[in-house]
Amino acid sequence: MGTDNRRHTRAKVKWPVSINAPTGIVDGTTVNLSLSGAFIRLSKQLNSSAEIPLVLNAKGRFIPCTAQVVWSDERNLSDQRKFLGIGVR
Repeated sequence: MGTDNRRHTRAKVKWPVSINAPTGIVDGTTVNLSLSGAFIRLSKQLNSSAEIPLVLNAKGRFIPCTAQVVWSDERNLSDQRKFLGIGVR
């Protein structure tokens, strides 16, 4: 197993996220968060690698921000659903 070279410790959080994509609102959930970024699991594919406006719902506190998509991932699961996720900073 490889070493983890991340600069900041990640906290596991499960906060709802709404992304205002050009094609409409994409809902998601944070998986983890650090000082330099986050991993967000999405309800559908996001076709963007640009800056995206989003709103984090941190236990009832709504935090609007702009994030840069730095990577995206799509995997087929055994029950024909897709796992979609993005890394943002």
